[in-house]
Amino acid sequence: MIWVQGESDTMSTGSSSMYKSNLQTFILAVRSTFSAYNPSLPIIMGVTSTENRYLQYPFTGQIRHAQQYDNPATPNIVKVDMQVGRKQVSLYYRIIMHKILFS
Repeated sequence: MIWVQGESDTMSTGSSSMYKSNLQTFILAVRSTFSAYNPSLPIIMGVTSTENRYLQYPFTGQIRHAQQYDNPATPNIVKVDMQVGRKQVSLYYRIIMHKILFS
């Protein structure tokens, strides 16, 4: 699964403070739903960029920190840092998807 989300949660202190917990709950629910196919469903997750975002999205740092957290309850997540630029991220996603699909 590819997961790129977080911007809407960067706009308020309430949603940004709950993001880490909500993300873990979401990942566990998705894996439970698809457990018959793959109980440790691999997830490729885009880590929100802070580049030119603090004025429009004031809690981006909190979301980014939550996304970077390696939670033992939710292993098998490849994190792609969206801070590096769109071309590099696009290439990285393609490489990771190839490894997942053809390994």
